[in-house]
Amino acid sequence: MASDIPAFLEYTNRVIVINDNELGYVSTDGKIVIENLLTSQKVQPYSRLRLIPWTAELARKGGYPHYMIKEIHEQPIAIGDTVRYNANDSALSLAAELVNSARNLFLVGAGTAHYASLTGRDALALLARKPSIPVISSEFSLFSKTATESDVVLAVSQSGETHDTLMAIRSFKEKGAKVISICNVMESAIPRESHIQLYTKAGPEIGVAATKTFVSQVSLLQLLAVRVGLLNGSLKETEASEYIKKLDEIPVLVERNIALSEVRAKELARIFKNKQSAYYLSRGTGVPLAKEGALKVKEVAYIHAEAYEAGESKHGPISLVSEGFPVVFVFSDNEVFDQMRSNLVEMRSRGAYTVGLIGKERKAELAETLDYSFDLSASDSLLNTIAFAPTLQLIAYYLALERGYDPDKPRNLAKTVTVE
Repeated sequence: MASDIPAFLEYTNRVIVINDNELGYVSTDGKIVIENLLTSQKVQPYSRLRLIPWTAELARKGGYPHYMIKEIHEQPIAIGDTVRYNANDSALSLAAELVNSARNLFLVGAGTAHYASLTGRDALALLARKPSIPVISSEFSLFSKTATESDVVLAVSQSGETHDTLMAIRSFKEKGAKVISICNVMESAIPRESHIQLYTKAGPEIGVAATKTFVSQVSLLQLLAVRVGLLNGSLKETEASEYIKKLDEIPVLVERNIALSEVRAKELARIFKNKQSAYYLSRGTGVPLAKEGALKVKEVAYIHAEAYEAGESKHGPISLVSEGFPVVFVFSDNEVFDQMRSNLVEMRSRGAYTVGLIGKERKAELAETLDYSFDLSASDSLLNTIAFAPTLQLIAYYLALERGYDPDKPRNLAKTVTVE
């Protein structure tokens, strides 16, 4: 018996799931017994038998010093597997039809999954002209009260067991809303309670700080947005095919950016190791990525990092900036480059130590304004949300090491949040 799949992969990949209000045990004669505590009826256990397509090797460090760095390097494979699997899965078409028909579409997630949901909001708006409402899972009651049978919830959770997200979908379902889930763990609680199940194919993620599951969620949400855009006519067949081709190429860019960023991230960690606060800024489609980058630094390096829309600086936050204050700029959205450059100049003039994640082809335009840069392989603005993500993860990872912390065991945090 185990609460998570990696715990028993050394012994088996055959799983029987026990639901809420059920008791499971092995009898004295070696039989598996599952009883429903509400009805006192027994359940046929082998009707629930599932084969999990993970191996024990996937749940080991494989020669890496930490799970977090191993999982950062596994991202090209995770993205490719997620896109290939879902592109041929009929559930994606069913989900796209449901999203397209929704009166209101609520994107529900917590932590990293919430930031992935924000990228989904952007993808649906730009590729499918479909508005959506992002909801932090713990705040669901503000929104579920208004839900109807015409509404759809898209719930995002790595584990599929996130308590707040589970409570949220149950509340929405009580109002008649339909639920689509995006999870990484098959047969977990949230998919079992959803009308349509979509899965990322990231493999087991052991590190507490999400890395490969984030980019897998973002990739799947963009794939879904393309499918919705085709349905409602926002995208032509040629446009959709071109975008999918670029999405298929993203694993190569991610692998390249990991290689480009590793040494630079180590060096930046030595510069930043004694800092106590930082800003992570972006605009447009880059904002969710900036928020995720700041979260990673908080999670594993214990540095207070605040992310916000760069245009908001003069509405208060810039008053905290003094000589040497770290400000990380995420130049992933090509449409707002000039505005971002203006915000960069503002911060630099106040003495900020400025760091930029930029596409290599535009680095010359910022050479005199940035104190430190990561010159990355880039694509379209939405796709850069995936391509630039590993650099921010590497900054957090090496900051944790430089400050003497174990990034796999952040204090006060658990991989799966199963309490309110």
